Amino acid sequence: MRSVRTIGALLVGLSGCGQFSDPSVPCGALSPTEARAGTVAASSDAAVIAMSDAPRPWIVHWRCPDGASRSAGPSAAAGCSYQRTFLESEPPQHRDDSPERGSTVRDDIKALSGGSALLVSSSGHYVVAVDQAELELRTWRIDPWADDPVRELYARSLGPDEPTQLVASMRGSDVVLTRDRDRALRWMDAATGIAKPLAPDHPLLKLVAIGESFVVGREVVDGDRDRLVLVGVGAAHEFELPVELMLAAEVTRVEIVANDEAVVVSADGGDGPETFVFSVPEGELVDRFVGAMVNGNLPLESLPGLRGSTPDGSHVVYRTPTGALAMRELQAASSCLVRSASAGDHALAGFSADGMLYMQADGAFAESHLLAFDPSTRRITALDAGTDGHHLVAAPPTLADRSAPWAVGVREGGYTALHGSGSAMALGLDTPVFVPRLEDGHALWLADTYQDQDDRTRFGLRRIEADASGFTPMDDTVPEILGEHGPVGPNLTSLSASERPCLSTGTPGGWAYQCGNPRSGGFLAAAPAPGSEEPGSDRLDPEVPDPQDPPETSDPQ
Repeated sequence: MRSVRTIGALLVGLSGCGQFSDPSVPCGALSPTEARAGTVAASSDAAVIAMSDAPRPWIVHWRCPDGASRSAGPSAAAGCSYQRTFLESEPPQHRDDSPERGSTVRDDIKALSGGSALLVSSSGHYVVAVDQAELELRTWRIDPWADDPVRELYARSLGPDEPTQLVASMRGSDVVLTRDRDRALRWMDAATGIAKPLAPDHPLLKLVAIGESFVVGREVVDGDRDRLVLVGVGAAHEFELPVELMLAAEVTRVEIVANDEAVVVSADGGDGPETFVFSVPEGELVDRFVGAMVNGNLPLESLPGLRGSTPDGSHVVYRTPTGALAMRELQAASSCLVRSASAGDHALAGFSADGMLYMQADGAFAESHLLAFDPSTRRITALDAGTDGHHLVAAPPTLADRSAPWAVGVREGGYTALHGSGSAMALGLDTPVFVPRLEDGHALWLADTYQDQDDRTRFGLRRIEADASGFTPMDDTVPEILGEHGPVGPNLTSLSASERPCLSTGTPGGWAYQCGNPRSGGFLAAAPAPGSEEPGSDRLDPEVPDPQDPPETSDPQ
């Protein structure tokens, strides 16, 4: 294993090579390729969402008729439709007449327990669950073209080496990261449920970045420093030793770029923010510059669907110490200027799945405005001009017209879809979870709770869709979702005041460890999607009791 002392010497050697002032050269035109499915946004054939509400968890997915082409992908034009299916095991002869929520469940149906931890794999083709009531690991295969599109593959008792906590899914694959009863990290093939140890020499490792075949973990060295470790995942890396990357005082952002070609780390040192670039798999420091990635509001978190690097991994966007926005070409180790600090302090910026760069520029008197920058044309579009400004919360994964970008902003608790044409649409949302998918219509999906006319709490799915002129009313974009007895409509479930539903979207960045015990408080467990497995979130980990332990008894005193 490479020593941290060696890396420290390299950092000192490169300290004079960084860019210590804002780039003077404006960025030229570049055309990054679109992201592959499952790396930034979920693929169009993937399950849309899974909900572990009580008493009967379910999943929304495509279902296609016989003869529909797999190569073209599912679509309404091919006769496919969305369907809500309960996560349960039932005899084949009863597949089409399962009881609705609230009805008595037949004895021959084994339903997943409400409040169980669950995870949709990044490919969107598997749902893995830890049944906390039955103490079982259960997995369903989702295939839109199959006669039985949601089929349980296995259900196993939780032994000492079985996964008892779900962490995340590797980008664009069916490999799931888990923890066992001793909280040791493991990687698991969702299709088989076989879990193998991951970085056993680093038992306290907390994951902070997920790639396609590598992860980066963070472990606390002392009260002032963290160590970052690069770990290969899967059978091809089973006998490779983890690589220690660096020691840092305050790590603010870690990202593994496309194709696992590099690890980019932003850290706030004593002299201000800096960014470090490491090669993969060697873990060699190859670049260092002043500034930091800012594709999230909190350290080690990111907005869903917005990455600090381009979809092809060639460039990184970063905020300079003055507040300007710049891009760094990783191969050439050179920077260019996107927008100067005189135009605002660029607090948020990130690339969507089609390479559009969205940003939030903070001005004086608490004003914050949203803009979109097309790297291929170098055109900057103001999205909320003429308003008091907004904070950026979501952007579409792809655009129908790149000359007409749009995004979602929030101001004083009110969510609004903002269009470069000047049009806007108030969304009326309470606790939205945005779900970027490579979907028809270039829409942005959202899941949200709302109050119906009888003041009951509902949970449903909707879409935000736009063309060159503006937005389609949200009521006209609700997808038809079929249940056992016909269309379900936008309302997928009703929630009691005590329910804490656990949501998994299959979108890279949606970490399953948020899906915790419903008794731990809170309401919707998936807003916002985190970018790391932070120690501060341990209170949300599912509590899985050891069946061999005696039950706790109260102290009579």
